[in-house]
Amino acid sequence: MIKITGKITENNYSKNIAAMLERLNQYIVLTEMEQYALQLVLWELISNVIRHSTIKKADVLIHLSTEDITIELIDHGNGFDWRSQITKAPPSLLAPHEGCGLFLIQQLATHVTFDDAGKKARVIIQRAKIEEEFR
Repeated sequence: MIKITGKITENNYSKNIAAMLERLNQYIVLTEMEQYALQLVLWELISNVIRHSTIKKADVLIHLSTEDITIELIDHGNGFDWRSQITKAPPSLLAPHEGCGLFLIQQLATHVTFDDAGKKARVIIQRAKIEEEFR
Protein backbone atom coordinates (compact mmCIF):
# COMPACT_ATOMS: atom_id res chain seq x y z
CA MET A 1 0.00 0.00 0.00
CA ILE A 2 1.22 3.48 -0.86
CA LYS A 3 0.44 6.45 1.38
CA ILE A 4 0.71 10.08 0.22
CA THR A 5 -0.07 13.03 2.48
CA GLY A 6 -0.48 16.73 1.85
CA LYS A 7 -1.22 19.90 3.79
CA ILE A 8 -3.68 21.96 1.79
CA THR A 9 -4.29 25.68 2.20
CA GLU A 10 -6.10 28.32 0.20
CA ASN A 11 -2.81 29.42 -1.36
CA ASN A 12 -1.40 26.04 -2.42
CA TYR A 13 -4.23 23.64 -3.18
CA SER A 14 -3.98 23.59 -6.98
CA LYS A 15 -0.22 23.07 -6.93
CA ASN A 16 -0.46 20.57 -4.07
CA ILE A 17 -2.99 18.37 -5.87
CA ALA A 18 -0.66 18.15 -8.86
CA ALA A 19 2.31 17.37 -6.59
CA MET A 20 0.39 14.60 -4.79
CA LEU A 21 -0.56 12.98 -8.11
CA GLU A 22 3.03 13.25 -9.30
CA ARG A 23 4.28 11.55 -6.11
CA LEU A 24 1.76 8.75 -6.60
CA ASN A 25 3.00 8.19 -10.15
CA GLN A 26 6.51 7.61 -8.80
CA TYR A 27 5.24 4.50 -7.00
CA ILE A 28 2.53 3.08 -9.20
CA VAL A 29 1.22 3.57 -12.71
CA LEU A 30 -2.35 4.81 -12.74
CA THR A 31 -4.37 4.63 -15.90
CA GLU A 32 -5.50 7.89 -17.46
CA MET A 33 -9.03 7.32 -16.16
CA GLU A 34 -7.80 6.56 -12.62
CA GLN A 35 -5.72 9.74 -12.64
CA TYR A 36 -8.69 11.74 -13.90
CA ALA A 37 -11.06 10.30 -11.28
CA LEU A 38 -8.57 10.81 -8.47
CA GLN A 39 -7.83 14.38 -9.56
CA LEU A 40 -11.53 15.22 -9.86
CA VAL A 41 -12.39 13.79 -6.44
CA LEU A 42 -9.43 15.57 -4.81
CA TRP A 43 -10.32 18.83 -6.52
CA GLU A 44 -13.98 18.68 -5.46
CA LEU A 45 -13.22 17.72 -1.85
CA ILE A 46 -10.53 20.34 -1.43
CA SER A 47 -12.34 23.14 -3.26
CA ASN A 48 -15.33 22.61 -0.96
CA VAL A 49 -13.05 23.19 2.03
CA ILE A 50 -11.49 26.26 0.43
CA ARG A 51 -14.88 27.73 -0.58
CA HIS A 52 -16.93 26.91 2.48
CA SER A 53 -14.71 26.22 5.51
CA THR A 54 -13.98 28.78 8.18
CA ILE A 55 -10.26 27.89 8.31
CA LYS A 56 -9.57 27.01 4.62
CA LYS A 57 -6.97 24.42 5.55
CA ALA A 58 -7.11 20.64 5.25
CA ASP A 59 -4.97 17.54 5.52
CA VAL A 60 -5.21 14.94 2.76
CA LEU A 61 -4.14 11.32 2.95
CA ILE A 62 -4.23 9.00 -0.06
CA HIS A 63 -3.91 5.24 0.31
CA LEU A 64 -3.40 3.32 -2.90
CA SER A 65 -3.65 -0.45 -3.24
CA THR A 66 -4.06 -2.72 -6.22
CA GLU A 67 -7.86 -2.69 -5.71
CA ASP A 68 -8.75 0.71 -4.24
CA ILE A 69 -7.84 4.36 -3.99
CA THR A 70 -8.82 5.76 -0.58
CA ILE A 71 -8.81 9.50 0.07
CA GLU A 72 -9.17 10.90 3.56
CA LEU A 73 -9.62 14.64 3.99
CA ILE A 74 -9.64 16.42 7.35
CA ASP A 75 -11.06 19.96 7.38
CA HIS A 76 -9.50 22.20 10.04
CA GLY A 77 -12.60 24.42 10.02
CA ASN A 78 -16.07 23.87 11.45
CA GLY A 79 -17.09 21.12 9.02
CA PHE A 80 -20.42 21.13 7.22
CA ASP A 81 -23.88 19.59 7.33
CA TRP A 82 -23.20 16.83 4.82
CA ARG A 83 -26.57 15.19 5.42
CA SER A 84 -28.33 18.13 3.79
CA GLN A 85 -25.88 18.18 0.87
CA ILE A 86 -25.72 14.51 -0.11
CA THR A 87 -28.06 13.73 -2.97
CA LYS A 88 -28.47 11.18 -5.71
CA ALA A 89 -30.28 13.65 -7.98
CA PRO A 90 -28.46 14.64 -11.16
CA PRO A 91 -26.91 18.13 -11.09
CA SER A 92 -29.36 19.42 -13.70
CA LEU A 93 -32.12 19.17 -11.08
CA LEU A 94 -30.15 21.09 -8.48
CA ALA A 95 -29.67 24.81 -8.04
CA PRO A 96 -26.54 25.95 -9.89
CA HIS A 97 -23.31 25.19 -8.03
CA GLU A 98 -25.06 23.42 -5.17
CA GLY A 99 -24.15 19.81 -4.57
CA CYS A 100 -22.60 19.20 -7.98
CA GLY A 101 -19.18 18.38 -6.53
CA LEU A 102 -20.54 15.88 -4.04
CA PHE A 103 -22.73 14.39 -6.76
CA LEU A 104 -19.64 13.85 -8.96
CA ILE A 105 -17.75 12.30 -6.07
CA GLN A 106 -20.63 9.92 -5.40
CA GLN A 107 -20.70 8.85 -9.05
CA LEU A 108 -16.97 8.09 -9.14
CA ALA A 109 -16.65 6.54 -5.70
CA THR A 110 -17.62 3.16 -4.39
CA HIS A 111 -18.05 4.51 -0.87
CA VAL A 112 -18.33 8.06 0.55
CA THR A 113 -18.55 8.77 4.28
CA PHE A 114 -18.28 11.79 6.56
CA ASP A 115 -17.86 11.97 10.31
CA ASP A 116 -20.77 13.42 12.30
CA ALA A 117 -19.28 16.93 12.38
CA GLY A 118 -18.61 16.98 8.62
CA LYS A 119 -14.91 17.61 9.22
CA LYS A 120 -13.55 14.31 7.94
CA ALA A 121 -14.39 12.74 4.58
CA ARG A 122 -13.40 9.28 3.42
CA VAL A 123 -13.81 8.37 -0.24
CA ILE A 124 -13.05 4.92 -1.64
CA ILE A 125 -12.73 4.43 -5.37
CA GLN A 126 -12.57 0.90 -6.75
CA ARG A 127 -9.95 0.93 -9.45
CA ALA A 128 -11.76 -1.70 -11.53
CA LYS A 129 -15.00 0.32 -11.39
CA ILE A 130 -13.29 3.38 -12.90
CA GLU A 131 -11.95 1.40 -15.84
CA GLU A 132 -15.27 -0.35 -16.43
CA GLU A 133 -17.39 2.82 -16.19
CA PHE A 134 -15.32 4.69 -18.76
CA ARG A 135 -14.95 1.99 -21.42
